[in-house]
Parts: sequence; C-alpha cells; structure tokens
Amino acid sequence: MTLSIPRQEINAALREGAPELACQALDTYLRKLDQVSRAWFADSSPGDILNEEWRPVTKVDNLEVRDNTLSMRCQAGDRTVDLHLALPATGGIRLFSNVEGYFKPPDLLPLMATQFQSSCVLTTDDGKIVINRNPFSISFYNTVGRKVTEIGTNCLSFRFDAKGNVLATDFTNQLDATEAIYGFGERYDRFNQHGNVLTLWAMDEWITLGSGFRNVTYKCLPVFHSSKGYMVFDNSSYRVRADIGVTDRDKYRLTQHGPIFDYYFWIGSPEKALQSYTALTGRPILPPKWAFRPWIGRGEGAWLAGPSRNAVAEQESVVQQWETLGIPHSAIYSEGPSVDSPALNDFMRRRGIKVLGYFWPEVSSARQQSFLPKLKPNDLPILHCEDENATRELSYVDFTNPNARELVRQWWKRDLDLGVAGSMVDYGDLVPEGAVFHNGKSCQRSRAGHAKMSCSICR
Repeated sequence: MTLSIPRQEINAALREGAPELACQALDTYLRKLDQVSRAWFADSSPGDILNEEWRPVTKVDNLEVRDNTLSMRCQAGDRTVDLHLALPATGGIRLFSNVEGYFKPPDLLPLMATQFQSSCVLTTDDGKIVINRNPFSISFYNTVGRKVTEIGTNCLSFRFDAKGNVLATDFTNQLDATEAIYGFGERYDRFNQHGNVLTLWAMDEWITLGSGFRNVTYKCLPVFHSSKGYMVFDNSSYRVRADIGVTDRDKYRLTQHGPIFDYYFWIGSPEKALQSYTALTGRPILPPKWAFRPWIGRGEGAWLAGPSRNAVAEQESVVQQWETLGIPHSAIYSEGPSVDSPALNDFMRRRGIKVLGYFWPEVSSARQQSFLPKLKPNDLPILHCEDENATRELSYVDFTNPNARELVRQWWKRDLDLGVAGSMVDYGDLVPEGAVFHNGKSCQRSRAGHAKMSCSICR
C-alpha cells in the first residue's frame, strides 16, 4: 500500500497520454485501500462508527464465586458474555472474558465478596469494587471511599459474528476536561495523550513514517495511566485504536480486534502499579556495567562511505581518533559484514572495546538449510505468508517454530566465537497481516508476541 508505487504508475500513464490506464491504476489502488481500511478498523468503518455493530453489556444474569474468581453471566444485546473478576497475587484487579490474554497471574488472592439483591461488593487492600447487576456497571473505589474510575453502563461492548463468536471489543470511559492520560509505550509527540487518536500496532517506523501513519510507533504498549489515580493494562496483542477525547471530548474509547477481553486495573500510585505490572509481565535483565558507558557506531552504509571506503579501516580510525582526544567509550556498533572480521574484533579486544552487530530475520530457505542441514525443507522455520511468492520474497524466520532457536544459535556461532558482545535485533515487527505462524496463530493475534519471541530467542 505504499503510495509512491501507484503514483509512479499513474504519472507514467499520464505522461504517455493514456488517461484510461491512469484511471485503472487509481481504481486498483482505491479498491486495495478500501479493503485494507475495512480490515484496519474493528468494525470495518473509519473510526469504528457503526453503532449497530456493537452490543453493550447491559446486565448480569448470574453471579458466583468459585476458585477465588467472581464469574458473571452477562447479557450483551441478544448475546451472552461471560466475564470474570479476580485479584492477582501480583496486585491489581483483573477483569476478563472466556478468551484470555497472554499474561496470566501465577496466583490469586482470596475474594471477600458480599452479595446483595442488586449488587456485589468486594473489598481489597486498595479499596473496594462495586458491581451493579442491572444496569451493569463496575465501580472502583480507593481506601478513603472515593470512586476513582468505573466501567459504566453501556461502556463495555462486543462485536459478534453470526454464530455468536466475539470479533472485537469496545471499552469506553469518562474523561474529565483536565484529566491527563499518559503511557501507551513509545510516543513521538507529547506526554499527555488527551486529545489524540493512537493506533497500538507495532510497525517499523523507518517505513511507515514515509507512508503517512503518523500515530503508530515501534514500541507501543496497551498500558496507560490517568491523573485521576489509576492505571489500565489491556492484555491483548490485537490492534487497538485509542481515541482519547477526540470524537467525544468527554470520553476515551479503546476499540480492538479479536475475541480477547482481558483488562487489568490498578488503583493508586503509578510506582506501585508499575511494580505490579512488571511482576506480572516480567522484568528486563540487568545489563553489564560497560553497557551504560558511551558507545560509538554508525550504520553499514555510513561506515562504507568514509574516506577509505573500507568499513574495518574506518572503525579502527575512528577509535584511534577518540583515543587521541581522550574520550572514553566501551563499545562500537559495527553494523554490516565488518562485524565478522577477525582483524576488527582483535583490534577492539586489545582496547577493551565491545563489538556489537546487527540481526534481522530475513534468512532465505537456502541459507537456513545451510545452517540446519539435517532438517527437511518443510521443517525449516520459514514464516508462511499469503502465498508462496510472498513467503519466498520475504524469507522471514518464524520464531514460533521450535527450530528457530537452533537457527539463531548457528547464525551467531561464528560472531560469538570471535567475541561479539551483542546486537541490535531488528524487524521482528515487520510481519505481513496475512501471515500465519507455525503455532497456528494469525498475525492479527500474535504479531507483537512474535516480535517478543524474536528478541527472547536472540537474547
């Protein structure tokens, strides 16, 4: 869908005096744009504005506590939805449907629930939770009895197919005029996202910024904080559209593809919420001390563009200049084939400088076979796209394939034996939406998970 390609075709046709060919090229592009746009939004309309597609949860028909989980049989239009509420031992409040997200707490705290005719009240260390049966709502109170936030009446909706399967979810909440909403992972514009529309869908920004996708980033996260004193984590890797007071200035709205509804809420300080969140999702390893010292580095093309036109010579020259200037550094980013140079690695080792390389998952089937000669072609960890041509053209590693780990190990063996100390791991997010992973999951569901696996395996 890169705009430059049809633009070139249209301009070429017009220069040749063939307006009918230009119109055909434009029509082809517009048909593709319509198809992609419908797939991009959760209800197939720009901005998810088809109200008739959504069924709000209106009441709780049945409620019971079992295994430290409060289960609610709810009505959403003419459909039935099961919702569950639990208190993870790691902290916070979890509200989820039968189709759960990736992160699940290892243990649950005991539920202290008191049921009334029209409601149910749960007490927690951070306050209390009040569930109203009809109309359905869930209110979260802090320890001093102040209502911090809620899932209000008609504010949680689902989109169903003809068989009653959930296709998408819709969560709306009140937004005060002075309320700050911040988070969502990496952003390029501002701290407070109040007044913005965001797409939470990891994309390679080197490419998408040139395609006009101004509201996507490399490292988006479905986690946000409110200045009213709560934090929310949407535990799903399906694409999210977050409208923070744009369409309706009094509300924020999160619409999301897929059958997963799995939200975590934290009432209290951001520091405490983040401790709980990272206890649930995992914490990064502590890098060695040298990683916190200054580095030097350039891309492969920049190293080759130096006066000597020799990447190894350029890197050695730069290091010597830094030594002359008395500027300390601990590592050099040596993108490109020069990272494989024994001479470069020996030069840097003698100076106590770590060499860092580059990895991206484009590894052709022929090269994979050279690393894994005992595997049959069908067992190679090749990512399968919409068709064989796309699969062959992309030549991506499928990190959900169990053989991917050994492939990466063989890929890195030579460099690690030379002493290479680390690497950039790139392009784990550049997966076509029609791809299906080895574990059977679609790109829509597991694109972010695949990027996570690529980093984990390379680590």
